[in-house]
Order: sequence, then structure tokens, then C-alpha cells
Amino acid sequence: MIVREPNYDDVNTIFEMILPYAAESWQGRNAEVDYPTIVNSLFNVIGDPTFIKLIVENEGEIVAFACGYTGISWWKEPDGCIDMFYVSKKARGTKAARELVAGMINRFKSAGVGYLYAGAESDVNDKNTRLYENLFKKFGFRDIGGGSLIINLRGI
Repeated sequence: MIVREPNYDDVNTIFEMILPYAAESWQGRNAEVDYPTIVNSLFNVIGDPTFIKLIVENEGEIVAFACGYTGISWWKEPDGCIDMFYVSKKARGTKAARELVAGMINRFKSAGVGYLYAGAESDVNDKNTRLYENLFKKFGFRDIGGGSLIINLRGI
């Protein structure tokens, strides 16, 4: 498995991977999926150096994607948030999700982030939400309510 930063050539593959999630429950509103907005957003995220983003490839195929951002919190110190986290159904049982979380933690830590948030809420179903919660908790994230998890990166 390879964990790396995505590039513009990866946008269509990432789009195809996240499409089933979008089609099942676009932004949790059960609204019609806005395909051009998703593609444009992916291009913007990949081209924006302020976003932290990674993909996981398994045997040459992109099977996972995550991105997030950094900023200053009300604690007045840098913090970050994993905003999008997708793992294809094909990648279940391959440890791709673990590789992705570990890679994101390392990238945020390298960026000087103190606290890293992750949203474990999945619009797909409650089972997915529990899977994400359990995955992030294995890395030391703790539940702070409302589907949000946090980890102090200075403590690891």
C-alpha cells in the first residue's frame, strides 16, 4: 500500500470513489447530488497548499482519500480538522483506513497542529459512524460529543 498526496490526475478517480457515498446521502440532506460542485471542490482542495490531503493506493488503485485543513482555534493555537474521509468498499479489510488515519496524523503533526478534530458522523448509516469512531479511537482520539473526536498531537 502506498500513501501519498493526490494530484490533479487523481481527481476523476477520487470522484468515482466518493460517488457512491454522495449518491446515498449527499451532505446528509438527501438532496440531489451536485456533480460539478464535487469535481470543482476536489480540484480546489488538491490545488490548495493549505489543505492537508492524502490518498491510499492498493495495487495501483486509489482506495481511500482524506483531506482536512489547519487554522487557529479559540485556544489561539494551530489546530486541524479531518473534514473528508472516504474508504472504498473494495478496501475493507486491507488496512487502508488505518494507513490513511496514520498518514493524516503525521501530516498534521508536521504542520505544527496541536489539536486535531475528526468528524465520525457518517451520512450513510449508524454502522458507518461507529466504524469511523472506533477507527479514530484506536489512534487516541477521544469523543467530545456531537460526532466529533479530538486528539492532542503534542501528546503523541
